[in-house]
Amino acid sequence: KILPFCPVANLTRDYPPILMIHGTKDNDVPYHESADMAKALKRLEARHELITIPNGGHGLGGGDPKLITQAHERALKFIKQHMEENEANERGIPFGRAAGVGRGMRIHAT
Repeated sequence: KILPFCPVANLTRDYPPILMIHGTKDNDVPYHESADMAKALKRLEARHELITIPNGGHGLGGGDPKLITQAHERALKFIKQHMEENEANERGIPFGRAAGVGRGMRIHAT
């Protein structure tokens, strides 16, 4: 009954680029959920990244502050990169693999 709402069950190669940031000690959303999602996206050759924060809980608390800062910096770079790509697509300018597709992007951090 809930399968239609399960992200892993609804993936395609055209899934929007996604950056997942997940702590290994997350008690709300198990880390394996993001790891499974990354494996499925890799099989589909969909653009994705998974940044793992060892010992990070939900919201990344308990993780190494330096790694958390690096993850936040990567998230900002990811947003900028894909905003530029989407703007280029809207103007009809080829830009990377998704040129002309006009896909969005997703960031998931737990």
